[in-house]
Amino acid sequence: SAKEMAGGNLTVHFEGKDYREVAELSDTLNMTARELEKSERLRRELIANVSHDLRTPLTILKGYLEVLKLKRNDPALAEEYLDRCMRKADDIREMTDKMFEYALVFEDKEEPALSDLPTGIVFSCLRENMDFLSLTGFTIEYTPDFTESSSVKSGILLADATMLKRIFNNLFSNIIKYGDKAKPVTVSCRLVKGEIGISLQNAIKSDRSQIASNKIGLRSTAKMVELHHGSFSSAKKGDSFTVEIVLPLKA
Repeated sequence: SAKEMAGGNLTVHFEGKDYREVAELSDTLNMTARELEKSERLRRELIANVSHDLRTPLTILKGYLEVLKLKRNDPALAEEYLDRCMRKADDIREMTDKMFEYALVFEDKEEPALSDLPTGIVFSCLRENMDFLSLTGFTIEYTPDFTESSSVKSGILLADATMLKRIFNNLFSNIIKYGDKAKPVTVSCRLVKGEIGISLQNAIKSDRSQIASNKIGLRSTAKMVELHHGSFSSAKKGDSFTVEIVLPLKA
């Protein structure tokens, strides 16, 4: 059995019945095997989540490069798209760095690097993802209940900037994959005392049954929102799918 564990079989079970010392050793080895198995499972889950999160910025980066290659946009817009490509490249670098960091140290769970951030970072993430959603052929109805220019100074988030980008990337990636372009995507945002709330609603493709879904993106998003002490909810009604997240503001 010990040889099996050494060979990588963490499900092996030890029996110790003859001597107290052997029984104690068996219990210790069994507990060690369980902990190692748990650690390996969590490590694989973390890598799977971050790998999934990387697909969206890569898709966005490729989309902007394809638009630039067509050379149909004005120079000012081309410059803006190049800037966005650079930012997406930075996002990808940050995510891969974090993925390898956690993989190397075998962390039990991902922890956010929280810092004081202006609420403007949320609107920046929203605007960037909405712009790309428009490029892919979706129509967007954006209804903030305040003016963005004034809201930037209205509050402070205690948040991890990289995780925030991953949260919004995941939500919009879900729309791109499952959304029906024939119907508008409704984006609403509210900023009230103590919290900021974002809601996304889209129609679901009629042929969605042909698309495999393991809901990794939504599960990863829910976990990241929870790490920010916020709330996440999703609901499907008919062909409509709604996601809402609420993030607390710093007092």
